[in-house]
Amino acid sequence: LNASKELVKEFNQISDEGKDVLEESIENLVRNSPAVPLAASRFKRIVSKAGPEAMLMLRELMTGIISESIKKLIFQ
Repeated sequence: LNASKELVKEFNQISDEGKDVLEESIENLVRNSPAVPLAASRFKRIVSKAGPEAMLMLRELMTGIISESIKKLIFQ
């Protein structure tokens, strides 16, 4: 989780506000909170601004810490 948040800080294409929303979304996805659908939508929208490499890096970092259903929701 911490590595994902640190990586988000490196995305220059995303505004500071976007980074904050993305970090919050990642937390909701990892915790499998009731806000998962909204968090997944925000995650995909914001990460797409950082490009395909950003999505690949986050996918690698988050694969072991999110459920299979959430993986399908955000990475497919």
